[in-house]
Amino acid sequence: MRKTLAIAVVCSVLTAALVWVARGVYDTLTLDEGVFHVVNHVDRSRVIELSFPSSERRSATFGPGEAIDFTVDWTGEGAITVAIDDLELDPIGYVTSHNGLSVVVVSEDSLSFTQRLR
Repeated sequence: MRKTLAIAVVCSVLTAALVWVARGVYDTLTLDEGVFHVVNHVDRSRVIELSFPSSERRSATFGPGEAIDFTVDWTGEGAITVAIDDLELDPIGYVTSHNGLSVVVVSEDSLSFTQRLR
């Protein structure tokens, strides 16, 4: 009887550990960690560049109304600098070592930064 109880307890602990690891893998794959969704909310093409505190840079030419996703594994900690057509704008947002999905919207006269935190 005690041996059966001990085996049940060990199996329960191992099952809980496996579920915990599986959930971590699932979260990493589905929660868009480190993804920056950039939207050009203007009716003309623009070159948009994001500069992160870690000195990582991502840039692309965006058509009117186009959106592009960038993945950045190491952002550093601090604000993001945005340059539009080589004109550097004020820093926006705040990133850390763990970032959920972040959205940057570039409109004619403003920038918008939104981040989904877990």
